[in-house]
Amino acid sequence: MSILKQISKTKKVKSNKYAPISEGGLGLSPSIDSSSIDENIKKAKENELAKYWYDKYEGLVKEVSYQRKLDRQNLNELDEKLHDMNEGLLSEIATKTDSEALAPLDQKFVTFDKLAEHYNVIVGRLQEQMATIGGGGIGEIADDPAPKLGVNLDLNSSDITGTGNITHTGNLTTTGNGSITGTLGVQGVTTFSDEDVIFTGANTNARWDHSTSDLKLFDNTRLEFGSNKDFEIWHGGTHTFMKNSGGDLRIRGDVIKLAREDSSERYIECNVNNAVQIFHNGTERFTTTSTGVTVTGDAKVGTGNSTGVILTSPDGTEYRLVVANGGSLSTTEV
Repeated sequence: MSILKQISKTKKVKSNKYAPISEGGLGLSPSIDSSSIDENIKKAKENELAKYWYDKYEGLVKEVSYQRKLDRQNLNELDEKLHDMNEGLLSEIATKTDSEALAPLDQKFVTFDKLAEHYNVIVGRLQEQMATIGGGGIGEIADDPAPKLGVNLDLNSSDITGTGNITHTGNLTTTGNGSITGTLGVQGVTTFSDEDVIFTGANTNARWDHSTSDLKLFDNTRLEFGSNKDFEIWHGGTHTFMKNSGGDLRIRGDVIKLAREDSSERYIECNVNNAVQIFHNGTERFTTTSTGVTVTGDAKVGTGNSTGVILTSPDGTEYRLVVANGGSLSTTEV
């Protein structure tokens, strides 16, 4: 190729300065006017900035598109769950009242359209129940006269407070302290396991001691029988008392023994159809028999002329036998 042709070809090559932006140039005009060159440079810079923000815009559009896609997926999943809920409600038999906003008496199910229609009612009920649980107890749920919990109720260290009756069917298990003011009515068997039960009175107390299986009546706590304190047993701190004020005090048994606290000695022993024995310091001294009595040891009678042993003659006359000084005996009719 000749030099002229090369020069001519070189002149036809566009300067990068004047090439369009789409072709990698700066997009400047080929004018040699200095003011035009400055203006073109300014436009080129603006074009670069526009390209930057356009790229940002494209990225934002992609992100929004992705989020909308996720929203559609979530809405589809929610619609499927509501559809399953509707299917379950269609097969459920429930009793509704005229005041029930979600279903009339002749309709025993709730459709999805009906749920949508009464959305505000549902949200209001949920807000009311959520507001009353955990913030100071369970309040009154006016819209539902018989609310039910499908899971365990966590009080979050709060209290259940209210006025009225609590009716419970089944087992009621309480861990910790329970305080009841008023009357506790229980039908059936109540079992207290592994712990003591304390009965607190105005002046004295009683306790069921689980560890020893003992019912303890503390000092001056009386065990009363009868409607008018007819029979009472209590310990006064020093002595133990039995008080009967309603008729006879009758002690029944085939064998009745009165003995020391450790059973080492007997005081009196009564045996059915047999002897009644009286003991002194553990030794039998007086015993009843089928014909009379037997005295073991001496029988001391009287301390003067006016006392002695009374004997009965065959004709029924009673005579007093008295021992005088010197040992002489004399009898006088009684």
